Amino acid sequence: MILATTLANGLGEEVFFRGALHAALEADHAVAVSTAVYVVATASTRNPALMLAAGVMGTLFSLQRRASGGLQAPALTHLTWSTLMVYLMPPLFRRAHRR
Repeated sequence: MILATTLANGLGEEVFFRGALHAALEADHAVAVSTAVYVVATASTRNPALMLAAGVMGTLFSLQRRASGGLQAPALTHLTWSTLMVYLMPPLFRRAHRR
């Protein structure tokens, strides 16, 4: 259920931020503005690590959108990133907690 929710959320983010929002912006500023809005939306979590990831990955996803002209590349990258985070992050925290 966690993975399904994470993937649905990631796909929704791509449809909004790299789809509708990116298309509504001027081409010269679409990468910067859509990434900034993505980071601001993530700020509601008050999680600095998530905000940093939104800035880095949001830039990558936006550049993929600009280069490909579509949503497939950023969506696949986002879904891969999210899947890796769901499976790789919990073991890291379990090891850190045991010390």
